[in-house]
Amino acid sequence: MINLSHIEEGSYVNGVGKRFVIWVQGCNFHCPGCGNPDTWSFETKNLFSFQNLFSIILKESNITGVTFSGGEPFLQASDLFLLAKEIKEKTDLTIHIFTGFELDELKTEEQKKLLNLADTLVYGRFDCSKPNNNQKVWHNPQSREFWDFNNTDVEIDVTENGDINISGFPTLDLISDMEDIQNEGI
Repeated sequence: MINLSHIEEGSYVNGVGKRFVIWVQGCNFHCPGCGNPDTWSFETKNLFSFQNLFSIILKESNITGVTFSGGEPFLQASDLFLLAKEIKEKTDLTIHIFTGFELDELKTEEQKKLLNLADTLVYGRFDCSKPNNNQKVWHNPQSREFWDFNNTDVEIDVTENGDINISGFPTLDLISDMEDIQNEGI
């Protein structure tokens, strides 16, 4: 079972084209300035089987790929590998993964198998103190797609009930402004 924080059916800042994004729950890196600290806890939040997630992905129209983010996807590598394998075997969708691990830290067999199914990996500890931070990009040499990762893209969605969801790499000032707007009910 995959412990998820949440999913987003149509994001344009988490990879090439329209992406189905899966944010897993649980991370032990706790990078300062992380945009997803609500995903750090390892408490069970939303459990999905890889088969159930795959069926949800198949219902989405016009997506070009799936992105795993978090939390830390490689801490759930076994089940995410099964999902990635289904995606690769039964669709033309690409897979992008965000991880705090360095490449040489991906040591378990499950982690290596998941890495081999990724088209693009954005890796390394997030460091908000560095312009354009220090994360690096690895492209699978067997992939047909090249993602020119840009960590300045931001996507803001406002739900019907007025909730604001920010995805991508917003500045702390933008996050604060959006929280002010949401609190004021503008």
